[in-house]
Amino acid sequence: KPPAKPLIKSASESSNLNNKKVTIDLYPSKSPIALLQEYALKRLQLSVRYDWFTTDVSNSPFGCRVLVGNNIYGTGIGRN
Repeated sequence: KPPAKPLIKSASESSNLNNKKVTIDLYPSKSPIALLQEYALKRLQLSVRYDWFTTDVSNSPFGCRVLVGNNIYGTGIGRN
C-alpha cells in the first residue's frame, strides 16, 4: 500500500502583471463573501456591491445578488 500523500493546504498562483505570489488558503477563517470582496478590491481593483431583492409576495429582503464591477458574480437566496 503506497504511503498517503500529505494534504496540501495552500496553493500559489503567480500573476504575469506584477509577478506577485498569492496564497490561497483552502480553510479560510473569513466568509466567502469577505474573501471575494478582498480579492476584487486588491487584485481586480473593482468594487463589490450587494443588490438585495424582494419577491412579489413580501417587501422584506429575499435574497442578494453579488456584483463585482458590472458582472453579477452570484446570487444568494435567504429568508428570515
